Amino acid sequence: MTDPLPPRRSPLSRRLRLWYAVSLLLLIGLFALVADIAGRRILVDQLLDGLSHQAASLDLSIQTGDDLEGIVAAQAAAIDARITVIDGDGVVLADSHADPASMANHADRPEVRTALGGNEGRGERVSSTTGAKTLYIARPISEGTVIRVAVTSEQVDEALSALRRRLLASAALAGAIGLLVVSWVGRRLSRPLSDLVQVGQRIAAGDLHAHSQRSAIEEVDALGQTLRLVATDLGARIQEVETARETLERVLTSLPSAVALLDADDRIIYSNPRCGRFVAAPADSGAVLAHLTPVDLQAVVRSGRSAGVPVGREITVGHATLEVEATPLADRAVLMVVVDVTEARRLDQVRRDLVADASHELKTPVAAILASAEAMDLAVERNRSDAGHFARQIADGARRLARIVDDLLDLSRLETTEIEAHPIALDAVVDEEARTLETKAGEAGVLLRVSASPVVVQGSAAELALVVRNLCDNAIRYSDPGATVTVTLDRQGSEAHLRVADTGIGIPSRSVPRLFERFYRVDPARSRSTGGTGLGLAIVKHVVERHGGKIEVESELHRGSTFLVRLPLAEPAGD
Repeated sequence: MTDPLPPRRSPLSRRLRLWYAVSLLLLIGLFALVADIAGRRILVDQLLDGLSHQAASLDLSIQTGDDLEGIVAAQAAAIDARITVIDGDGVVLADSHADPASMANHADRPEVRTALGGNEGRGERVSSTTGAKTLYIARPISEGTVIRVAVTSEQVDEALSALRRRLLASAALAGAIGLLVVSWVGRRLSRPLSDLVQVGQRIAAGDLHAHSQRSAIEEVDALGQTLRLVATDLGARIQEVETARETLERVLTSLPSAVALLDADDRIIYSNPRCGRFVAAPADSGAVLAHLTPVDLQAVVRSGRSAGVPVGREITVGHATLEVEATPLADRAVLMVVVDVTEARRLDQVRRDLVADASHELKTPVAAILASAEAMDLAVERNRSDAGHFARQIADGARRLARIVDDLLDLSRLETTEIEAHPIALDAVVDEEARTLETKAGEAGVLLRVSASPVVVQGSAAELALVVRNLCDNAIRYSDPGATVTVTLDRQGSEAHLRVADTGIGIPSRSVPRLFERFYRVDPARSRSTGGTGLGLAIVKHVVERHGGKIEVESELHRGSTFLVRLPLAEPAGD
């Protein structure tokens, strides 16, 4: 349904002139009507008074037998009027404009009847003799005789026309002067109003500091002050809305979730930067629901809109796991939130695996300890000489159990505490750990070589010692007698490179991606026989990453492995 056309508008000054002109015309018309009626009445009365004076001054002392008609004709010509003499019976005795014999009895004439009664009679009507509208005045002049003087209304009409012309001229002059005054007043009124309109337009365009000039009109000044208050309040509200919008934008931008808002026509009217990986086109380019990928997202949005309640679903895209929730809003709009829970699911799986693996790893030495304890108990009862062997097995199991517990405690500490970084001479740490492992290397028949250049890094000496110890320990454990383990430390640009290489059994390529998982072993049997816990490389990776470094591995089966740790050098202290 289309809106009705707005009413036609015109400026205030034009409206004032129009209203003045209409009002003036109405007033002039009303005044003219009243003036015409009153003026005619005044003119008629003045004319009748004149006729009365003339009738009273006529010398009609001549008796009926004298030359009455001659006297009447002479008197009528002298005063330019019609004179009629009528007896008491209404018979016309003489008339200056007609033959008395042809005239009807005038006893029924109102003015004659009044004069026959002894009073002056006046009247205005159409004459039955001449057919013209005529003014009459009749006076008794002797016993039973009446003289009547009459003139036509043309004299009155001529005088009235002259009066009308003078009145119209005066009214036109007054109207013109009034129109000028109204135009001047209209401009005085419309100018401050026009200023207010311009101020309002500037405020509507965003210039909230616009204000009108003071005027001589109290109401206009009050309106201008109100407009200023409205602009100030509007500015404050706009600032509040803008602040809220910026805050919301910052919140949505910083969210780790992807957020998109779709209207009833499936247009994406908002999406935060995280949503870019799921939308094939930006929101400001007309992106629609069909641009969402994967297509499972589109199905969730449609389900949320049709259901009228929030709908959530977990979908899998390649190696990623996504939680999607579509919340219907007003006007059939839908808010879609996508959370990447891949890492959370992986951590959940890691925790489950850790519990299972830790239980399994702890179960083995505990079972060995229990079995050895029972066997030693029997050996003691039977005085057998192999009780010492079972005691050594118990001690080995206890030591292995202690190493697992120590490694778990190390992992827990690394995950729950912040690093206390200090400048560390990494070469000293490498040399110290290498000396502690020389005995173990000698017992395994492995040659341990160390070449460490002076290098200073920022970090924790105890944690970096764990890195060197675990890498060297693994290299010795997975090397056969006669193999060589080489440890080198040097500077490469802005990094310290710690390289631990061995000529041992190597690592299958399929196992390389999983090397740093907790409790993962390339060769479980060998690891258990050599006392490995399966946590060493997990600890190494955690420590390296805490120090802002990276760890890489290269290996070839039956030819050995090389682990490279890259750590940032400590920045030199300022003067």
